[in-house]
Amino acid sequence: VCDLITDVISYDYNTASSNCLGAMLKRFAPQMDLENWLKQITGNDSLIFRGRYGEKPFIEYPQLFGSTTKRIILTADPEPPQWESNTISAYDLNRMISMVGWHNYIPEACQLPGVKWDSLESIIRAMANDPARLVDLAIKELGLLNVIDSTVIISKLGNGVTSIRNRTEAVYVALVKLVKPSLDDALKPAKLITFSMALRGAKVLEPRDFNREAVELDARIATEVTEILRRAVMGELV
Repeated sequence: VCDLITDVISYDYNTASSNCLGAMLKRFAPQMDLENWLKQITGNDSLIFRGRYGEKPFIEYPQLFGSTTKRIILTADPEPPQWESNTISAYDLNRMISMVGWHNYIPEACQLPGVKWDSLESIIRAMANDPARLVDLAIKELGLLNVIDSTVIISKLGNGVTSIRNRTEAVYVALVKLVKPSLDDALKPAKLITFSMALRGAKVLEPRDFNREAVELDARIATEVTEILRRAVMGELV
């Protein structure tokens, strides 16, 4: 499972494509159960979470076996899915990555329901394989490599051309933790800075040029990430 999640995040295609693996993992629960679970967490009753990602599931009816017992511990929903869309707000995404990254630091009543750290740890490690190193790039561009310490970044970028809205779209979510030592006063304690973000963007050029749309969208998101990091380090985030 850890290898599959890493494939989803990294787009390495060691087992299959990120899109068809993501669709396969959604087959382990009835669509409405999964959607209602997400609604309960976010409080957004208008979201839709019944979409796949442009490809069929890698395995339509997957089974999950225990690594030690070799017994089936999870099976796919027997009902065939009625695929629709993934209509989720930036707030929903931001809340989810915050709850994942800060799991051990928030009260149990506020944690993801039914989720234990042992399960989340493999997901967090996989998210370190995101090829879109936008926060890393921002750190370099802002000249912070020798200014901050103990940096931890978990993130996920998703992009592509949507047939539903007929445009190129990108979504980037990240949680960042870093330490900013006091450079002026050695006796002054270092400052812990942690924040999360979710950015969504879309681009349509006339005439259509999908490659150019993706490049311009990536550049805009990278610019916004850099500005958010600058404000966080300078204490300007409200």
